[in-house]
Amino acid sequence: MDPKSILQPLCAQVLLTFSVWIWMFALRLPAIQRSGKGAQALANEDQARAILAGTENPSDNFENLFEMPILFYVGMLVLLTTGMADSLDLKLAWGFVALRAIHSFIHCAYNNVGHRFVAYALSCFVLFAIWIRIGMIVFN
Repeated sequence: MDPKSILQPLCAQVLLTFSVWIWMFALRLPAIQRSGKGAQALANEDQARAILAGTENPSDNFENLFEMPILFYVGMLVLLTTGMADSLDLKLAWGFVALRAIHSFIHCAYNNVGHRFVAYALSCFVLFAIWIRIGMIVFN
């Protein structure tokens, strides 16, 4: 396996983050324009809540993409810089990204919490497996 292959799912996760960011602004900018109040009105929390009502899910998901995925990014960089990555790591990495993409789609599109939680929990288990594998090599 080419050691740089582990960067492919990392780049895909970055692409997912930017995609949610675009989705968020695709909803927020028209909401701000419809309000007729301008962006400065967002400085007031109550006005911001009213103006941006209905656009919260992509924003909340964007924040989620800076929580557990941080451990994913670090793990991928550890695997790359140490040369420890193997084909199972690559499969786990792609599994994590796929599950996070499913989580993001559910969160941004129809936000069924039960569906979203399953995708989230599975992605966390995959991430845990990645770090167990790293730990087994580091502490062995």
